[in-house]
Amino acid sequence: MRNLAFNIGLILSLICSSFIIPSKKIQASDSLSLPYLMAVSEQDECVPLHWFNPGSQPFELAYDDGTKEHQFYVSSQWFRNKAAVKMSSLCLPFALIKSRIFISYQGSDGDSVYDFKMPFLISVNKDLDDFPGKIIWGPISTNATGTNDSTEPGEWVEVEHNILLQDDPDFWVVFHWKGESPAAPLIGEDNSPNSGRSFYYYLNDFGYFEWKKWPDYNLMIRSVIMTNCSEDTLNPANGFKIYRSQEQEFSLSIENLKDSVEADQFSYIDTDVQNGQAYFYKITSINSEEESEPSNEIEITPKKGADLWLAENEIEVSLDTNQSQLEYLNLSNIGGIDLDFEIEIDLSIDDSIGGTDRFGYIWTDSRKKPESEFGWIDITNSGVLLNQNGTPDYIYGPIPLGFSFPFYGNNYDSLWIMLNGCLKFSPVRLLKWKNDILPNSQTPLSLIAPLWSNLWFEDSTKIYYYSSQDSFIVSYIQMKHFISGKYLTFQTILTQKGEIDFQYLEVEDPITSATIGMQNDDGSCGILISYNQEFLEDSLRVRIMLGWIQVEPRKGEIPTGDDLPLTLFLNSDFLDTGTYSGSLNINSQDKNHQLKPWDISLTFNVGVFQDTVSDTTETDTSTAVSGAEYKKVAGFSLQQNYPNPFNATTIIPFTVHGKQKTENGPIPTSLRIYNIHGALVRTLVDEKRTGGNYEVIWDGKNEKGEAVASGIYLYKLKAGDSSETKKMILLK
Repeated sequence: MRNLAFNIGLILSLICSSFIIPSKKIQASDSLSLPYLMAVSEQDECVPLHWFNPGSQPFELAYDDGTKEHQFYVSSQWFRNKAAVKMSSLCLPFALIKSRIFISYQGSDGDSVYDFKMPFLISVNKDLDDFPGKIIWGPISTNATGTNDSTEPGEWVEVEHNILLQDDPDFWVVFHWKGESPAAPLIGEDNSPNSGRSFYYYLNDFGYFEWKKWPDYNLMIRSVIMTNCSEDTLNPANGFKIYRSQEQEFSLSIENLKDSVEADQFSYIDTDVQNGQAYFYKITSINSEEESEPSNEIEITPKKGADLWLAENEIEVSLDTNQSQLEYLNLSNIGGIDLDFEIEIDLSIDDSIGGTDRFGYIWTDSRKKPESEFGWIDITNSGVLLNQNGTPDYIYGPIPLGFSFPFYGNNYDSLWIMLNGCLKFSPVRLLKWKNDILPNSQTPLSLIAPLWSNLWFEDSTKIYYYSSQDSFIVSYIQMKHFISGKYLTFQTILTQKGEIDFQYLEVEDPITSATIGMQNDDGSCGILISYNQEFLEDSLRVRIMLGWIQVEPRKGEIPTGDDLPLTLFLNSDFLDTGTYSGSLNINSQDKNHQLKPWDISLTFNVGVFQDTVSDTTETDTSTAVSGAEYKKVAGFSLQQNYPNPFNATTIIPFTVHGKQKTENGPIPTSLRIYNIHGALVRTLVDEKRTGGNYEVIWDGKNEKGEAVASGIYLYKLKAGDSSETKKMILLK
């Protein structure tokens, strides 16, 4: 209903308003007077075709009048800015043929960094609640090509799209300044009202980036589209004929005739296709039993959608307390197109843990876990004293940490200290006193909030910081809470391991207007410990730490046919003896649809060990192998390869003791490499061995001497009736 109402309003405004410029007809060409054919690429076992009536002409969506060109000012943060214009088609589907961007040749006062020849990026984005959403095309790089001595105010730079849009009449053309460029091109503007269509993306006063309407002028960005709404189209009386071939520039013949359809049909789905095979299509129109010349020829290849595959769906690890171990998990895309994935961690918690988030952080406090004792660190003599007379909402920074601090998958070497009780890892102009709930993309990002509230300096107020090679401490001394009028003394401790401690030395009365927590760099994930609750008290310690499992990478792209190894780091620090459970939730999608989610079950035994010796024996030499296979007897051992992960070569140590000799002498021994799917890659050892310690080098090649791809591999040692399998990871 929103889109329908918007489209009705847009139609009326195009008819009645003298300010918004109506769509402009583009001069017809001979090729466009024929049916214009388009298709949706990379679909699974089908080719969706769509065409536009003979006589359909492309027209330009323009919301500027082009009569007053000047320049869109670029701030000092231009390298992180974007600009965009919202476009709307009057009907669906429609072809987005190209976009045009006016680049100015002259800069304005204050635009010392401008250079009109610098490259920029253009993308087409979906509409997301009247803001630019997901990219559906691009971004691609282009640039203006004029000369410095030109008398023209600028030039229109054209970008070809040729994409079919079917789901939403609204879309955005987004201009991206390139961060690696030393200077910036400037977009033209004019003074016709924009009806809220022109937006720019900037760093706001709260320290996060947001889209904001450009209130006074239109950014001169236009699009050329084609629809079947035009009154100028010619409706053929007898329909259309669809031709298909596997050869380019094919001729029309009865052998290539795929189908005939009625005159009121403008789409067709060809299901008689094979994935991976390229097809070429043309269409003609029939009028008074006469067949037109063929339309434009298009090439389309149907492809199987992305398909995420994992060799295992459960992981169990046993460690003693205060130990760590690396495990590996392989993600494979066995589909026909690329996929994107993102991993969330779901950990079980008990009463001693206050909560967790999707990244795997957990928190507790000295009330829930008494062994997490409060221990104030006095830095008044060793630390650096910041300005005692800071103005309201003041911010200090950037301040070097002295080490690299890991936080939500990023590493930071400096931060900003804010008067209003927060630390931030990205540039910030101002942190308003009004606290909010976390996580929240509309609040400051990359944020650690020991006590986010409206805090003020008094005569006794001091803020200190102290840094060393492995820790960073910020102490707020006698901060006045503006609402309650009470005083608070608290500190934050960051360690090189990524641990975060909040310590509250003095809290005069319960504070009910404050946020305690943290969030990542886009506000999608975070921990909320307290929001406007009576949580704080004297001598309270709050600990935030990474949970017992971490995963790297957390998200990414897997091209078709490729594997991506994940590294899992398990750590039993801070855990009591017992069994802990959880899961890795892997969500993925390709450009067409969401894929089936994978949930990997996690079991972590801390100080709890079970007998893993098997009584079974192996009697075959099958190449199939399971990553979970384990069998070990006295006098036989397979060690972990080193280095691991490795690049180029790795060493595999193993031991065969003399008491394993058979009646016929040395024991038959084999060492084989398998890929994650269980297929044999290389045999390194296949002979009888006497007792002793051995080391074998694998050079990352298969039996044919070909280098294998990055990924997880299994190596299996078999000596007599005993066998053991371990994982290793090859990274290039």
